[in-house]
Formats: sequence, C-alpha cells, structure tokens
Amino acid sequence: HGLVFVSALARAANEGYLVSIRSVAEDAGISDGYLEELAGVLRAAGVVRGARGRGGGYTLVRPAHAVTVGDIIRLLDGPVVLAACQDPQARRPCPVEGRCASRAFFARLKSAIDRELDGMTLAELVSNSRTENSDRSKSSVL
Repeated sequence: HGLVFVSALARAANEGYLVSIRSVAEDAGISDGYLEELAGVLRAAGVVRGARGRGGGYTLVRPAHAVTVGDIIRLLDGPVVLAACQDPQARRPCPVEGRCASRAFFARLKSAIDRELDGMTLAELVSNSRTENSDRSKSSVL
C-alpha cells in the first residue's frame, strides 16, 4: 500500500498539486488510518512532506526519478529477507549455515529482487502503469 500512496504522489507532482490521504484511501480502498501510519513513516524518513488545512495534502520531497521502489519497500517493510540466514536482525546464526544446500540459491534470488527494486524509480513505476493501463484499454476495445 505504500507504493500505491507514493505513486499517487509521484503522479500529482507532475501536475503540481498535493494529494490527500482521503483521496488515495478512497481510490484504492485502503483505510485512512493505515495510510496515515505509512505517511508518518515516510515523513519521518524525509521522503514526503505534508501540509495541513484546506488544500493540504502530501508531496514527495525528492523528485520521483530520485526515489526507487526499493527505497520505499525497505523503509516501510524492512530489508528483503527470503531465508533466515539473510536476516540482519537474526538473534543467532543458522544451525545449518555451513552445509545449507539452498543458501546460494536464496542469495542469488535476493540479489535479483534487490536489483529489480533498486532499478525502478517512482517516475518509471508511474510511467509504466500509465502505459500498461493505456494498453489494456486499447486491447479491451479490440
């Protein structure tokens, strides 16, 4: 849901307006309270800023081309962890670490996921969604 929120902010930044929590919540079917929590985390990290009052709302602090999907995912959900041995918060080492058959596989998979997350900016995400939505509407007419 964090990507839904920041995607709305990225689209709005192109048009020069602020986005209200309520408008995103209604459009996406997400609770206002939950989006407020996400916005609080993003605000504390300096990713978004908010303005109160009439005409208020949120905007991205940095340009959408300077924020990656990986930035948002890690900020809101923490690091990508596919196996216990990849968890930087693990309290103890994996008991089969030295002889684990799947460790190298999960390391490659994590690298691929991180590469995809870090290789897509919010500007690209929004641009891709516009293209995909346009392609879908064209194909539904055919």
